[in-house]
Amino acid sequence: SAFQRHHVPVEVVAVVNDTVGTLMTSGYSFPDTQMGIIFGTGTNAAYWERLDSVGKWAGDRRGEMVVNLEWGAFDNATRVLPYTMHDNKLNRKSSNHGLQVYEKMISGLFLGEVARNAILYLVDMRLLFAGRSSEILNKSYTFDTAYMSEIVADNSSELSTVQTVLESTLDVPPTTLQDRQVVQHVCNMIGTRGVRLSAAAMSAVLLSRPELLDSSVSVGIDGSMYQFYPNFEQDLYKVSRLFLGDDFVDNRLKLHLAKDGSGVGAAIVAMTVEHDRAAKQ
Repeated sequence: SAFQRHHVPVEVVAVVNDTVGTLMTSGYSFPDTQMGIIFGTGTNAAYWERLDSVGKWAGDRRGEMVVNLEWGAFDNATRVLPYTMHDNKLNRKSSNHGLQVYEKMISGLFLGEVARNAILYLVDMRLLFAGRSSEILNKSYTFDTAYMSEIVADNSSELSTVQTVLESTLDVPPTTLQDRQVVQHVCNMIGTRGVRLSAAAMSAVLLSRPELLDSSVSVGIDGSMYQFYPNFEQDLYKVSRLFLGDDFVDNRLKLHLAKDGSGVGAAIVAMTVEHDRAAKQ
C-alpha cells in the first residue's frame, strides 16, 4: 500500500529475510546448498527441511521447505550455553535483556562489549593497565568488534597495532607489552569461543539431516564476522571436524561467501515467483 500511495509501480510477490536470501543466493550458484547463515552484526540461519519432519505443516508432506531458525534466540532460558560474568553483565544492561542470548555470544554487535567487560574486570583487579582505564573505555559499546579483529591479527613483536587501538583510539594510559599481550589473549579467547559456538550451531543443523552427509553439501554465509574476523572461515572448518568428522569436512563440506545474500536472494525468489506464474498461464 505504501508503494501504491506514492505511485511506485512495484508488486510485492514475496517477503524474504536475510538468511533465506543468503540460502537462495548460494543455491543459485551452488545447487547443493543446504543452509544459509548470517555471521555478522547479528546471526541467524535457514535450511532445507523435509516436509514430513515439519510437525506444524498441514499440507502435502512430500518434498522440502525452507525453515527459518531464528537461532539467535537459542537458550534464552540460559540453561545450556557457557555464560560468564561478562556475558551476564552485557545481557543485564542490554535493551533486550534476556533475549537473543546466543546472538550476544557470537555476533559482531556484542563481542567487543563482552571483551570490554572482561578487560575492565582485569583493570578493577589491578591486573591490567596498573588499574587505570579511560573515559572512552568506560563507556558501553566503545570497544568495537572491529578493534578485536585488529588486535587478534597483530603479530608484531611489540604488538604495535594493539598499542595504537588502546592508547590512540581508546585513550588508555601508556601500556606495557604485558598489558597488550593480556588484551590480545582476552580478545583471542572471546573470538575463539564465538567461532566455536558458531560451528557447533551449523554442525547441529547439518546433523539433523544425516542423509545429506554422504553427499557434497554447500553452506552459503554472509556477514562481517565471516568476511573480516581473522581466520573465521578456517576455524569454522576446523571446529566442524569435531562434530561432522574429518572425511565429510575435508571432502564434501563447502562454505561459500554469499555476498549481499539478502538482496540478491530476494531478487532470485521474486524471479522464481514470476517464472512460476508464467508457466501456469
